[in-house]
Order: sequence, then C-alpha cells, then structure tokens
Amino acid sequence: MTTPDKIARLPAPLRHRLNRCLQDGQPAAQLAGWLNAQPDAKTMLATEFAGDPITEADLNTWMAGDYLIWEMQQETLATVRQCGADVAELRQACPGSLADQLALCLTAQIAVAMRQFPSASHRHSSVGRVPPPGTPPETAVDSADSPTPLQHLHLMAMSLAALRQGDFAAHRRHRDREKLDAVKKLYRAEKAAFKKEVKVAKEGFKGVHISDEERERFHQELLRTF
Repeated sequence: MTTPDKIARLPAPLRHRLNRCLQDGQPAAQLAGWLNAQPDAKTMLATEFAGDPITEADLNTWMAGDYLIWEMQQETLATVRQCGADVAELRQACPGSLADQLALCLTAQIAVAMRQFPSASHRHSSVGRVPPPGTPPETAVDSADSPTPLQHLHLMAMSLAALRQGDFAAHRRHRDREKLDAVKKLYRAEKAAFKKEVKVAKEGFKGVHISDEERERFHQELLRTF
C-alpha cells in the first residue's frame, strides 16, 4: 500500500513557499523543522497523520516527484512571460508587420546568395576531385554534399512562408469581422428606419375613421415594402 504524501496534503500557499525554499537550496532538515512548526501543517498532521511530523524522507520523496513538476511549470511560466515581454518590445520596435520586413530582408539575402553561388558547370567540374595531400578525412568531402548558403536560405524561406500564411489567415479573419460588423450596423440602421416609418404611419391614422380590418391590411402592405 502506498504511503500518503504528507506534503501533498499541505495547503497550496504553504507548498508554494516550500518549493521556493527548495529552489533556493535550503537544506531538507531545516525545512522539515520549519514545516512542522507551521500552524496549517500542525492541523493537517494532527487530523490526517495522528500528529506524525514531516521528515527529511518526506521531503526527499516530494523533491523527486511533485517538486520537479512544479519546477517545470515555473520554467514554462517564466518562458511565457518572457515571450510576452519580447513580443511587446518587438511591436514597439517594429510597428508594421514583422513578417513583411523579414520577407524583404530574406529576399535580399537570396539575391546576394544567387549571385555568389557558382554556376552548374563549375559545381560539376569539382565533383570527384582528389583532395590535396594532408587533408583531414573529415574535410575531404565532396563540395556537392555540403549545404550551400542558398540551401540554408531556402529553408529559411520555407519557415517564413509558413509564418506569412498565418499572417494572411489572421488578416482574412480580421477583414471578415469588419464585414460582419458593417452588415450588423446596416441592419440596425434599416431596422431603426423601419420603426420610424411605422410610427409615422400610425400617427397618420389618428383622426381617420377606418375599420380595424383596413388598418391591419395597410399595416401588412407597409411591412411588405421593407
């Protein structure tokens, strides 16, 4: 039967303080005494463990399991916060579309690489050449097998293309929302105009002696005009 984890039964704020202390490198023996002196820990231990105190073994079990999960969560949170700060800084430094500016830079680099890239005849003429004496084996590789700058730029272009597709999709969604808002605005305006026309028509009937049937028929004709 698995022994219940004492530390897992502690209140969340107290566990968080403990994890911070472990992260700071405080020794388990000191932390065990500190935990056992906490009122919330005393209450929990008395209720669920007959007053049996938290030991170094309990802390070692915690550090090998739940603490590691907490530590990974903290790293994830820190990464997300840093990403948010980086995005805010990038938006401030680059008010426009960053992908558009990257596309221009990458296009320029591809153009430079294409001018510097040797012709096909020059590449094929170098295939099969014997390396000079004394060339290390790891460097005696056919140049055709080595990735060229143009190939690296090609991989970058593929990544940028995927990024641009995401930008285009977001732009399309934004445009669709604008269209929908415009349609809703037009509908509200037409509805308000219709209500105004109905009100004017009803006012015109005042003092006119017509039957309820004729009034209803006129009202239905008015509805059909809209």
